Amino acid sequence: MASLVLQLQQEALNKASNITDLLRLALVVARKLKVADFEVWIQGELNGYKKLQDAPDYRVLRGTCEALNPYHGWQTVHFGDQQTSESVTLRPITNPIGSLSELVAGATNQKGSLTMQMPAGVSNKLMKEIGFGFTDIHLRFQVADFANVVETVKTKVLEWSLQLEEAGVLGEGMTFSPEEQTAAKTAAVPPTYHATNMTVVHSMSQSQIQQASPGATQAFTVKTVDVQALLEFVKGVRAIENQLPEEDKKQANADLVTLEAQAEAPTPSPSIVMEAVSSVRKILESAAGSLTASTLPGLLQKAAALLS
Repeated sequence: MASLVLQLQQEALNKASNITDLLRLALVVARKLKVADFEVWIQGELNGYKKLQDAPDYRVLRGTCEALNPYHGWQTVHFGDQQTSESVTLRPITNPIGSLSELVAGATNQKGSLTMQMPAGVSNKLMKEIGFGFTDIHLRFQVADFANVVETVKTKVLEWSLQLEEAGVLGEGMTFSPEEQTAAKTAAVPPTYHATNMTVVHSMSQSQIQQASPGATQAFTVKTVDVQALLEFVKGVRAIENQLPEEDKKQANADLVTLEAQAEAPTPSPSIVMEAVSSVRKILESAAGSLTASTLPGLLQKAAALLS
């Protein structure tokens, strides 16, 4: 009967081999040789990782955030700062390796894409920040990235089997001698780094990955609020609000109160700020005849900057 270690090498080199069967064979070898670290890794790949931070670094994929506009379709979302972008688009993939392999096999080609739905709470928060009537949001990943996860796992199994052979550990049939079990301790287990230092603030443990086809043709940016510019705009409008007609003055005051509250918030909401600034700008434009001519252009310019 062939050596288990050599059989493991053959399966790892076989492009047609099933990744789940390969890992089950590796599990047998690891268990018989009492290599606990490698056995834990194999179990994680076979059964999936229970916690995001347990996922190895090669399972951390970067997706493209897309939001659905009822009129224009899926549009790419960009973020105003790197930390926010990474917290949303970098995602540890915790699914069992078998399910990832099936997704890759089911894709029409390696240039296709897969989408991951976000949990309702995360999705609602992001859409509120984006505003503009978007009705859905997801992450789009390249099929090639998922295929790379599967290939990385195969390579790690191959590397370990080669280390075992170099240490003189081959086995006879389904058994290993005590000497081989001891020698196996010196065979280096391929290092696996975990995503413990990632800034992942949104749990995706209940997310589903689905096949998709590329379709995003437009892009927009989720911007951060320039609080200083916002306060200058509010101060300028406060200085001339008494020149407004009574009804406009009431509406403007309500909008300015909203903007002042947003300026004091730890994280101002761009969608709320833009809505209130847009309302004030319309009031200023409609009341242009009753306002000091030298003041109006500057206020409208500040409003346009906040809305851009």
